[in-house]
Amino acid sequence: MAQARQPDRLSTGATIEIDGVQLRVREAGSGRPLVVLGDDGQIDALRNGLAKHNRVLAIEVSGGEGLDARKLAEAAAAALARMKLEQFSVIGISRGAALALTLAVFAPHQIDKLILMSPPPMAALDEEVRAGLAQVAAPTLVMVGSRDRSGGAETMRALREKIAACHLLLVYDAGEAIAAERPDACLTPIGEFLERGIEFVVCHESQVIRR
Repeated sequence: MAQARQPDRLSTGATIEIDGVQLRVREAGSGRPLVVLGDDGQIDALRNGLAKHNRVLAIEVSGGEGLDARKLAEAAAAALARMKLEQFSVIGISRGAALALTLAVFAPHQIDKLILMSPPPMAALDEEVRAGLAQVAAPTLVMVGSRDRSGGAETMRALREKIAACHLLLVYDAGEAIAAERPDACLTPIGEFLERGIEFVVCHESQVIRR
């Protein structure tokens, strides 16, 4: 796996802006670079656990109104390149999953591994993103709560059909806010997937994590 050059540490709350897109970055831990996209509450539920073995860059994205999905992904990728990240894994949580998937479609060779938690309904994704799902090159893990009624389960199955190396996991007794509701149940499979990639094996179409 290609290793990113280690840039200077970012201060808490540092903001990078490109083409009107603001990325507020909080950094923790060291090791493999891991970009986490989503709202602060769900990111914070996982951040300390993830930071034990990864250099976590928790990013909240704002702005970019009027940009199409490709331009938004290009702006986000340029901001990450400014941090000297050549290759990295990405976790997208809820609304952050749409941007994570967009990055994987339009910058496939930058993404080492892709994890989508509670992805939005397929209809909410940009049409160009839906059309380009087969371009996703990174091993992908899609996680959805067993009580999620937001459309994530349907998206999970659709992504399995379109993305070559895509694994599915259901987290028992979790709704849409999967990271906040069941952080401990999420961290173990996430850690295993980040470590093993395409060797991460799920025996059934969707495995249920109950613990």
